[in-house]
Amino acid sequence: KPINAKVALLLNDSIIIIGTHVSLYQLNTRTEKIAPLNNHLTRVTSITSYNEHLIYYGSTDGLHKYDIDQQKDIRLDKTNPLLEERVVSLCTDVDQIIWVATAGNGIVAVQNDTVLAHFTTQQGLINNSIRTISVGKKGQILVGTNEGISFIDYSKSMTQPDIKNIST
Repeated sequence: KPINAKVALLLNDSIIIIGTHVSLYQLNTRTEKIAPLNNHLTRVTSITSYNEHLIYYGSTDGLHKYDIDQQKDIRLDKTNPLLEERVVSLCTDVDQIIWVATAGNGIVAVQNDTVLAHFTTQQGLINNSIRTISVGKKGQILVGTNEGISFIDYSKSMTQPDIKNIST
């Protein structure tokens, strides 16, 4: 039975995690077997790895965490209202900070399942409706919106980052 993948993540040398419009799946490239993961039935919009045993995934209903070994899904959207936002993109930096790009409320930085920071146009983002997010150099995140790109340098201060914007 074919699976209509929305997003995918190479977890290790033989496992690919696939997000669809209703769930998460695990594809073993060695055995060529695909199996559903025991997670909430929800539209998966983005996936990022924390390590080989733990992933975070975004959905239309917020941020989730999935433990591969324990086959356990943990909803983080009930721990903080900022994590209830629709997630459009995720990335993990070298400091193990999960960066959450939302559809309309800017960027949320999460570490150990706790919100560290929240960046919006009030802090200098070019737009609160994020399209994509990516890790740059250490201490730097790049954010793409319809209005341009924001470079967030948080290496000196997470609470008062240096944000530079580029637009046409």
